[in-house]
Amino acid sequence: MRIVATLLTGLLGLALAVWGTVQLMPRELQAAELAGAGAHPSVRSIRFVGDGGTSALRSSLRTQIGARADAADVASDRALLEISLIGSGHLDAQVRAEGSVDVVFHVDPGTIYRLGAVRIVGAPAAFPTLGNQLTIATGDELSVVAIQRTQTRLTAWLTARGARAVVTHRLDIDRDAKRVDVTYEIAQPAVARR
Repeated sequence: MRIVATLLTGLLGLALAVWGTVQLMPRELQAAELAGAGAHPSVRSIRFVGDGGTSALRSSLRTQIGARADAADVASDRALLEISLIGSGHLDAQVRAEGSVDVVFHVDPGTIYRLGAVRIVGAPAAFPTLGNQLTIATGDELSVVAIQRTQTRLTAWLTARGARAVVTHRLDIDRDAKRVDVTYEIAQPAVARR
């Protein structure tokens, strides 16, 4: 019983001390403290250091000035910026993010890679001019979009000529030379036997 009485006395003393502190605060501070108890901070600023063209993606980011500060959104945006750089040929790109209220993205785009050899393998002999449909060439800056667009163009060209073929591509990356070889592979789909 004595332990319970001591515990209750201690809790009562703590409650009175807290209440006394709140009572000594000016009314506007009390209101601000109570209002801010469950509030979340907002993003005040977003900066890019070392850009590399990524600031053009500012409107695509989850993190926006005035929005709720969220570390998960900042991490997601960091990944988006890095993936964007990689997709535009900066395969060694690194993006680091700091803060969630005053956000800073440190961008190191690295060197842009160039295309090395561009090949088509497995093309049916009936289509010797298929290579004329390539829209990328040796020496071009690496662009994942351009590689995909060429794959789509090759597929459409073959389909328009009655060929039932599947076009895929493979990338061979030489990090020392900062070069990427692209191989488009044409495969004839297997015909089901009855």
